[in-house]
Amino acid sequence: MKAVIVDRGVLEGEPICAVSYLEPEHHWDSGYALFAGPPDPTDEGGLLCVDCLLDLDIAPGLALAREHGAAVRDGDKWTAGDQPGPACGNVTRR
Repeated sequence: MKAVIVDRGVLEGEPICAVSYLEPEHHWDSGYALFAGPPDPTDEGGLLCVDCLLDLDIAPGLALAREHGAAVRDGDKWTAGDQPGPACGNVTRR
């Protein structure tokens, strides 16, 4: 089963506002990282299984991140790139 890297906010149930994607480095790695806010180098975050994301409304963000490397959400709208709306702060690729 593949895993997704997530920040602490996502683990605690906060809304996902950004997705990044890099080619997977390990057999368990999906390549995705999900953020509820700006990256924090002190945030140890965690892992979620890909199947755990099925209930979340982030499919457009995952598709954009896979194609462009990063996607951000502002309200209900996902856009490609790493310049998020005011709700997320600055998110860069992991």
